[in-house]
Amino acid sequence: MVAVDTMEEFQKELDQGKIVQIPFCGEIECEDWVKKTTAKDQDLEPGAPSMGAKSLCIPFSPLKTLQPGQVCVSGKEPAKFYTLFGRSY
Repeated sequence: MVAVDTMEEFQKELDQGKIVQIPFCGEIECEDWVKKTTAKDQDLEPGAPSMGAKSLCIPFSPLKTLQPGQVCVSGKEPAKFYTLFGRSY
């Protein structure tokens, strides 16, 4: 498990099979955007997941602390908390 702050870092860690804590606003529209943005067009290898990432939980003790003015990984809304995201395998 890792914590990152940018979409680029998030995608890189997901592609390595990790679950990732990201700054998140908690909005349904944003979660849908994350899911669509992190979905792969096609499997890279047989059995590799192609679905996008989904929220798993809001940790009681995140790996990082939100900074004042920090925005959601989507870049649209203020982040409310770090949220754990991952792909189902």
